[in-house]
Amino acid sequence: MNFLRILSSVVAVAVGGLSSSCATLFATKVQIDEEVIFYPTFARQSEDYTSVTIHGNVNEPERGSFIQEKTLSFIRPEYIKTPEEHRIFERRAQPFLVDNQRWKKVQISLAGKVFEMETSVANGHFFTDITEKADFFKPIDRRVTFRAVLNGNDSRVFPGEILFMRKNGPIVVSDIDDTIKLSDVRNRDELMRNTFARPFRPTPGMPAFYRQLEPMAAGFYYVSASPWQLFQELQAFNRAEGYPVGAFCMKYFRLKDSDFFNLFQKPFDYKVATIEPIIVSHPLNRFILIGDSGEKDPEAYAELARRYPERIAAIWIRLAYGDEPARFDELRKTLRPGVLQTFALPNEIKVPSDL
Repeated sequence: MNFLRILSSVVAVAVGGLSSSCATLFATKVQIDEEVIFYPTFARQSEDYTSVTIHGNVNEPERGSFIQEKTLSFIRPEYIKTPEEHRIFERRAQPFLVDNQRWKKVQISLAGKVFEMETSVANGHFFTDITEKADFFKPIDRRVTFRAVLNGNDSRVFPGEILFMRKNGPIVVSDIDDTIKLSDVRNRDELMRNTFARPFRPTPGMPAFYRQLEPMAAGFYYVSASPWQLFQELQAFNRAEGYPVGAFCMKYFRLKDSDFFNLFQKPFDYKVATIEPIIVSHPLNRFILIGDSGEKDPEAYAELARRYPERIAAIWIRLAYGDEPARFDELRKTLRPGVLQTFALPNEIKVPSDL
């Protein structure tokens, strides 16, 4: 760790918080013992310009450290018994044990041009808006890739991806747990095992159904109440099962600070607050909202449909726990006829002809 990194850490502890200009003054580049994760993001296009928000995280893994081993031993649930469950748990727990890096300045190489990202904050995340003329980006298969620019002696590659919407069609916003992946959110022990100790399992029929939707959809957003630390595992699962490529929206979580309480945010509030900005940022598109009956997807989606009645083309809810709950009758009274459909298997969904 060089002098500047030590100094910046000392100042952070002593002062507690600095202005953006001071944070920039103390910012450092990505070091050889640190890693960068970029999250896939959709471009926003107008006739003359294209804008994109680059979102990433800088962290320092603590692989094989004594502290990490003791922490894993402490938090490992007692019901994880088999060697395979232990291996899966240790892999999925790793991102929760990293040292998130504050005050990091990441540069990216995008379409032959270098851009400097905003300084990372306490949880290691950073966001930077980039706007260029429409012809600057030249997507291939509706994608543009970029990578982090590292120090000269650092040959590692940290790639990122910008996704481009199709010009026509609705945007699909999908829940993950008990919608496209079996999680059993109502049973805490099963939820923990399915999240941290077992191979992820697709919901029957859903991968094929999403592939059926892909040609008619402008793009896909996957909205999860899981923390960003599980992003790479969930993205690998989506790819392995053949779900369409899309952007992810997840929760911020750190044991050290107020991010910890994000995991306990009410499902209704989280879904509405997360999905509404997506709707606002794509003003020309209609939306299909897909979720399940386990928690508050139906209520959250119905609220969004009431706020944006002409924008929500369909709400499809998987009956994850048996028959349709009685509360659905009341929800339907507040929505346009036919907007809300429930299903046990996706082949029961009647896709409207006007989508």
